[in-house]
Amino acid sequence: GSGLALAPFRGIRYASDRVGGIANVTSPPYDVIGPGTVERLLESEPHNVVRLILPGAGSGQSPRDPGVTELAARELRDWLASGVLLRDPRPALYAYEQSLPADGAGMPGLDGTTGPDGSTGPDGTQGWEVVQRGLVGALRLVPPDSPSVLPHEDVMPGPVEGRRELMETTQANLEPIFLLYDSGAADGGPSAATRLVDEVAATRNPLVCAVTDDGTRHRIWALTDPAEHRLVAADLAERSALIPD
Repeated sequence: GSGLALAPFRGIRYASDRVGGIANVTSPPYDVIGPGTVERLLESEPHNVVRLILPGAGSGQSPRDPGVTELAARELRDWLASGVLLRDPRPALYAYEQSLPADGAGMPGLDGTTGPDGSTGPDGTQGWEVVQRGLVGALRLVPPDSPSVLPHEDVMPGPVEGRRELMETTQANLEPIFLLYDSGAADGGPSAATRLVDEVAATRNPLVCAVTDDGTRHRIWALTDPAEHRLVAADLAERSALIPD
């Protein structure tokens, strides 16, 4: 088919008992990391993902040095072997939510609690403003001229080649591509996949919940039910998406 196809996969996640907080192993995207940021990230947690997405970070080598991607591959293998990183036991599509504190809410709890009685909204968003929700999965590769995935504009050959080499050396996709698509249904309401993600966020406990330095709360759920995979597949089959980043 010519539409979008998003397959479940076995994600690799940090073991929460092996690192000093999930928020401390996060990093800005590799291409916006400024001076001093690497040092700050590694001081907060030596296993910060910056060691993987920016090969050579903390080693004295430049990310542009020949063969530097092998450092990231070696770190990834070591962290998997030592149990710092764990592969999920079942293939899943992952629902992902980012939210910010609502105006005047201060900094609510991770689970959305705001009051002394521990009350929380029905979907865990009391005190939080949901910025975006989406799905993470393995996107089927399509030809460059396919209408199902529209390319990012004016990409630069150097960074593209660097990311390709990193993926090839590590045999991993360390920074997912971000896609946008029109998720409306024919009746003007949300699509089946959108309704599913909203229902999951409202009724299930997340696998991961962390607030990063910029105040953003991140929540992730694993969807492992094949029936839900089929629902998402049917919804996306006739859609197209744009790569904005």
